Amino acid sequence: MSASLEHADQDNYLRKERKKYLLYEMLMDKRLKKLQELSALIKDDIASIELLRDTSVIKLTDGRRFYWPHHLSHSINAFVGFGTWEPDETAWLRQLIKPGDIVFDIGANFGWHATLFSERVGEEGQVHAFEPVSSIHEDAAANLRLNNCQNVRLNREALSDRSGTGTMHIPKARGGTYAALRMDSREDSFTVEPCRLETLDHYCQQHELRSIQLVKIDTEGSELLILQGAERMLAAYKPVLLIETDRRMIGKFGGSIEEMARYVKRLGYSIHLFTEGELIEMESIQDLIYGNLICIPKADR
Repeated sequence: MSASLEHADQDNYLRKERKKYLLYEMLMDKRLKKLQELSALIKDDIASIELLRDTSVIKLTDGRRFYWPHHLSHSINAFVGFGTWEPDETAWLRQLIKPGDIVFDIGANFGWHATLFSERVGEEGQVHAFEPVSSIHEDAAANLRLNNCQNVRLNREALSDRSGTGTMHIPKARGGTYAALRMDSREDSFTVEPCRLETLDHYCQQHELRSIQLVKIDTEGSELLILQGAERMLAAYKPVLLIETDRRMIGKFGGSIEEMARYVKRLGYSIHLFTEGELIEMESIQDLIYGNLICIPKADR
């Protein structure tokens, strides 16, 4: 082989290597930028993010851990984006719940409240959680195992004002987090999933529960139905209530925020909301569009 051919081969080799190196630099630069974007999410209540092949694990400053699935419809995305989740209510719940308490998490989602409740009630307490959508139930179960929450009973059923069977409507665009027992006319398409219905009164009787300190409800509009199916329990045990409510969502079930307020007041509760970090008693909620109602038995104030 002539010297000129050897020189040409060497030049081709060097060009190819240079091209590979530049491509490698571009890929590494993109990956570093992604890592920098990811590290920016470690803030507020988030202590660290562990990257795995099909998911990630979010570790909080309080020691709790949650799987972060790599798909966009999961509601934990909102928590990761904000770096915290309902900080006023969460701090209040930490003070409210005591070791040995019996508490309910109705609409458990990925397990934010159930894991917190589990930590607070301790070995002598009980957490009864409800999540009827199969995929979200699996997420909650995985997070409960991840946090070793052995004092949580996770039920795959929906609470309502009657026992029997029902249908969960799961919007395709937003996923199981926004599933409800009634369809939302704003959604274009749904999948449906059968579920078992139970009343809170019957559940408490069945499990021989004699005291309940807290009931948290977030069920995309069916909150009033759940309260109506719990009237005996509410009258007997007077637990504190934390109810997420949305005027449009509750309207799907033919109810209103005002009707729900009248119902709990008739049972001897006062209604409060967090306003700029302070828990304020509300005389009227007619202008409320969305919020977390905290209902406290009047004798406990």
